[in-house]
Amino acid sequence: MNTPITNHPLRLVEGETSQSPITVLSYLRKYGLKDWSLELSTREKFNNIIVIPAIQENENIKLLLTSLLENDKKYLETSLFIFVINNLKSSNSEIKTDNREALEYLRRIIYERNDYGINIGLVDASSSGLELPEKDGGVGLARKIGMDLALTQFDYTNTDKKILICLDADCTVSNNYLASIIQSFNQSNIHAAYVEYEHILPHNEQEQLAIICYEIFLRYYVLGLQYANSPFAFPTIGSTMICDFESYVKIGGMNKKKAAEDFYFMEKLAKITE
Repeated sequence: MNTPITNHPLRLVEGETSQSPITVLSYLRKYGLKDWSLELSTREKFNNIIVIPAIQENENIKLLLTSLLENDKKYLETSLFIFVINNLKSSNSEIKTDNREALEYLRRIIYERNDYGINIGLVDASSSGLELPEKDGGVGLARKIGMDLALTQFDYTNTDKKILICLDADCTVSNNYLASIIQSFNQSNIHAAYVEYEHILPHNEQEQLAIICYEIFLRYYVLGLQYANSPFAFPTIGSTMICDFESYVKIGGMNKKKAAEDFYFMEKLAKITE
């Protein structure tokens, strides 16, 4: 049975906060979405926020959290992981049931027992009345909801980079994932980047060959762009995208596209960064 939200010491975050820079306040007033809130049990602010859209990923979320736990504690302490559990009203019952279980699981971690030691925020974009709209509902909108709400949770009072990181719920990460990103952005004054990636090889030989071919295609495509001296010679995979909050606001935030949201987002970032 679904645990009532009101039984938890729930804190809902909507829109802007008083310490936010004027650029962030202006962005949220112009582009921010009002239909979804962020569930938190802490009033702490963070330097690094990882946004993770998820649809029917309950079991994968557990694997992701386990891999994140292998990262250095000092980076975990300054980072917030926002899960955006989402579906459409028209989504099938299997998706909705899995999402409901994911909500219950994450709420238990947030409010009752956090064995992971990881700061977690939750956006419910799947329960009745909170579903994504049929017209725009998809990964682009799910990312935007989480990334816009992330702007309200940065600690703008210190000089460390405020980093927005995109990830997917069906991913796992290496034990230097956070360290590499945070150190690179702060030491080299990076404004936008992507992380290296590889797909996990399945046990089935035919599926292995398919994934290998796909990996070769992805890398060959980028090499071709590099050969042509294209300014857009980089992979456009949603779960690898990173930028600082200034760049995010400057390009007008994440788009609402159901597909290729990653390409258009990275393309905009490339136009304002070197």
